Amino acid sequence: MGFLYIIMNKLISIIVPVYNCQNKLIKCINSIRNQTEKNLEIILVDDGSTDDSYLQMKHSSLKDKRIKVLHQNNMGVGAARNRALMLAKGDFVAFIDADDYVEEDYIEKLYKALYKYRADISVCYDTLQYENGKPVLKQRIGNKPPVCFSVRDNYSYTSDNSHVLSTCALYKKSILDGIKFHTDLYVGEDTLFFAEAAKKSKKIVRIYEQLYHYVLYPESAFHGVFTKKKLTELTAWEQVCDLFKDNQKVYVSAKCAFTIRCYIMIKRYYNIPDFKENVYRNVLKKYRKNLIWFYRSKETSFYKKVFRTLFAICPFICLLDKRS
Repeated sequence: MGFLYIIMNKLISIIVPVYNCQNKLIKCINSIRNQTEKNLEIILVDDGSTDDSYLQMKHSSLKDKRIKVLHQNNMGVGAARNRALMLAKGDFVAFIDADDYVEEDYIEKLYKALYKYRADISVCYDTLQYENGKPVLKQRIGNKPPVCFSVRDNYSYTSDNSHVLSTCALYKKSILDGIKFHTDLYVGEDTLFFAEAAKKSKKIVRIYEQLYHYVLYPESAFHGVFTKKKLTELTAWEQVCDLFKDNQKVYVSAKCAFTIRCYIMIKRYYNIPDFKENVYRNVLKKYRKNLIWFYRSKETSFYKKVFRTLFAICPFICLLDKRS
């Protein structure tokens, strides 16, 4: 009875930045409205949409009093989240992207785990899928009990437990004081945000369930065609590395993760002329410069160390690797 009393009296704010998502937005909003946890504040921020997204948001707010609609000129997803975060009244905060959706017990399960383990952040797994629902990769999550970790203890970017985005997480709002999304980052702003929150937290709990559906569309920032804005993902990872300079284990693992992002970027855009002609050499240089951290990592397998070394010598072999 005590748990039910607490969960019914703690407001949870869900923040959704919206930009030109008229064909996907209603599915996202309905997945939030239909949550088994009902004590929600749903903040929808229109970031200067030029389609009917804003009208859909206003219509949804008329059907559900928990929905608050904000509007701003187009300033990016980070600015939209920051504005909502300043106005959020909840004791806990979650972020959901407008072109994604969540399972109906997403918030309930994240909150129960956070409360049970006295954590500052609770996280789950996502399902990375295409628009037709087909998974991008087959993930084996398994049926494992929740795992707790922290920056002070067993946090590592090369382990299974540590790295998540700002989505797939529920935060105590109090630990987000002083933390904002970096508005100069087009990709990677959520990675850096979570890292800053993780560093402030005493405990994070992960539950082994895929409750968040991350949907890839042709125009997605993560997917889509190459633009130089996508290089900000590497900038974000460099800042993550700097953030953990005072913790050797986390720093080494973050450097390894940064190197992997360089590899994935080269693999993903290797055959795109603009990338190959203007960006490729610089990204490869960053990769080679940071490869030494792979050798220092005790969590990286011998096979991966050999493969990454071969890639540094002959980058074209990335085309032979069918994994991301």
